[in-house]
Amino acid sequence: MSVIPIDWPQAKAAAEQATSDFAGLLRNAPNGDARVPGLAWNVGELGAHLVTCAMRYTDFAHGEPSTVEDDNFDAANADWLRRLTDRDPRELAEQLAQASEAFLKEVEADDSRMSMSGVPVDKSVAACILLNELRVHGLDLSRAVGKKGSISPSDALLINYAALNLLPALVGRAGARDFNATFEVRFRGGETVAQRFHDGTLTITRGAAPSADCRMSVDPTTALLVAYGRIPRWRAALSGKILAWGRKPWLLLTYQRLLPSV
Repeated sequence: MSVIPIDWPQAKAAAEQATSDFAGLLRNAPNGDARVPGLAWNVGELGAHLVTCAMRYTDFAHGEPSTVEDDNFDAANADWLRRLTDRDPRELAEQLAQASEAFLKEVEADDSRMSMSGVPVDKSVAACILLNELRVHGLDLSRAVGKKGSISPSDALLINYAALNLLPALVGRAGARDFNATFEVRFRGGETVAQRFHDGTLTITRGAAPSADCRMSVDPTTALLVAYGRIPRWRAALSGKILAWGRKPWLLLTYQRLLPSV
């Protein structure tokens, strides 16, 4: 069961809209050779990456193992890009629409075999993980084609809620081995969760943490962009978009270090 239940119709609609938005940017891209600011890819390669993501997620829905936590993830991703040779943005837009639709239909019909990072996930979480790829890389693509992109608070909340299910499997266990602390994370406009680190493991529960060492108030969009390295942590702190207080507010730095960088 998801840490925070996510409504399927809402998750599905969000993923469908994000697919449409990303595909629309691809269709209107001047050419596939334009570089994507901040990434090693050009527009065609970024479009191909999103197509392969949707295709891989369909494989995960069929019970294939996820490579999210694999040390060879970068190599696996490069291999998928080599297999999908098309780099024409308009062709990729159509392929993305088809692959995303196939994935959502698959998990809606049967999500019993779906897992990511070794964690069973339901159809709503799965849709929000695809939403994550589409929205974060949608910002990248917007910059590449000279458009102003954004991630709505509602989409950012869905993505953060979905990520809560994977964090315990992805957290840096080596660094957290001797770390013991409890954090309360309040997503602005949304839910609050308690995150407890204990000797290399992370447990997340819905609701407040009465004895938290560090309490945080986070803007969900900012938290997402910090996690993906799209904005620096210091900027988020100075803007007040991520605030920490409590007995040990300085543990925010440790918290950010232990969470996976993506």
